Amino acid sequence: MKSRARLAAVISLLALCSAVMMSVLYETGGDPSRVYYGTDTRSFGLLIGCALALVWPMKRLSSNRLPSKLKHTLHATEFSAFCILVLCVYFTDEYEPFLYRGGMLFISVTAAILIACVCHPSSFLGNLLSWRPLRWLGTRSYGIYLWHYPVIVLSTPVQEIGNPVFWHIVLKVIVTCILAELSYLFIEKPVRAQGFRPFFRRVLIHRIKEWKTTSVISKMSIGFIIFAILIFAGGLSGLAGEQKHPTK
Repeated sequence: MKSRARLAAVISLLALCSAVMMSVLYETGGDPSRVYYGTDTRSFGLLIGCALALVWPMKRLSSNRLPSKLKHTLHATEFSAFCILVLCVYFTDEYEPFLYRGGMLFISVTAAILIACVCHPSSFLGNLLSWRPLRWLGTRSYGIYLWHYPVIVLSTPVQEIGNPVFWHIVLKVIVTCILAELSYLFIEKPVRAQGFRPFFRRVLIHRIKEWKTTSVISKMSIGFIIFAILIFAGGLSGLAGEQKHPTK
């Protein structure tokens, strides 16, 4: 336990260094891309999550062991953290100097506190977030995060940039969710269960050699992987085109 605490302390120190580097490198009124996308200046978010995983014994938490006073404290803390995050989302944008002068660090710490509270069995918000549609959204959230950008890049006409059409937005959301579901079923779950190398050998190498006798599911997996590569390549080419010909 002591070794985990020490490791968490080291990770927290690295997170603080990352946040300080963001603050130092940020130039007010300038382009924040360097500090926003830089691994060295944005790693504090991931590091804070790692530190939380080391010090918060989620598997040993029990609602029976928590006195009523502490339950009230838990509910007040999670509600406060949730409200703070909502206010930050509403009142800040990507060019707000506050974000790069400690704001993102503050938001990350607040999010970690909220996660710690929500993971407790006595959490009120945790019970709300266990609603099945929200659980589905949570398990597919990384796929949605990865897919939304290439979908937007490949499906947005030039004349719609800055002038979005509502039903186009709805359609893009639906397509993104479908792609996220497919990638979750045919890529994420198999990789989690088997590991990347066994999955790669089984699906891409072994199944391609035996294509005629391959099951429909495996064929769909191979086709979806190829489709995913093409989509991401198209998204990257769209990004490169935007950088070469920026919108005036």
